[in-house]
Amino acid sequence: MANIVELYEALKDSLGQKQAKLIVEKFEELEQRIDKDKTEVLEEKLLSIEKRLELIEQRLTSIENRIWWIVGLILVQWLSLMMAILFKH
Repeated sequence: MANIVELYEALKDSLGQKQAKLIVEKFEELEQRIDKDKTEVLEEKLLSIEKRLELIEQRLTSIENRIWWIVGLILVQWLSLMMAILFKH
């Protein structure tokens, strides 16, 4: 905002109050438009990141399920081996 005031003061002396005010208002509109465009781009990027994170979460869940199956199979094999050793004697 300080830059807008400085711009207004600088223009006021050479162009007059009315023209300086008009130019400053146009600069403010442009600044708001640029901020809106930046916000929209950032929102699109955030949505993209959220989609990627959801995909990663799905993959991690799938991997976790596979690990539990492997652990279960190892336990079954270990128990079978222990029972075979115990009942062999």
